[in-house]
Amino acid sequence: EKHPSVPYIMISRPDYFNNVPDSIARRQVVIDTFHYAVAKGDKNVYFVDGESFFPDSLRDACTVDGCHPNDLGFYRFYRTLSPMIEKLLNK
Repeated sequence: EKHPSVPYIMISRPDYFNNVPDSIARRQVVIDTFHYAVAKGDKNVYFVDGESFFPDSLRDACTVDGCHPNDLGFYRFYRTLSPMIEKLLNK
């Protein structure tokens, strides 16, 4: 309310797995929160699906333990998020 011009990016977990109920539920909370904000009139909120950070062919190579990103994982964060952040900063 106090800073409506400040963009807010919601990101779901990057270690999302389609067949794990906990992953599905956690991701859905972020998606539902995003939709709620939009429905309430927030025009400066954005959603990035964490599933998009690690392509399937590199998923195992992007983390040290299946959860915590390594250098490649952080690089993938950068590659996924930087176009949106640049766009928002230049708005």
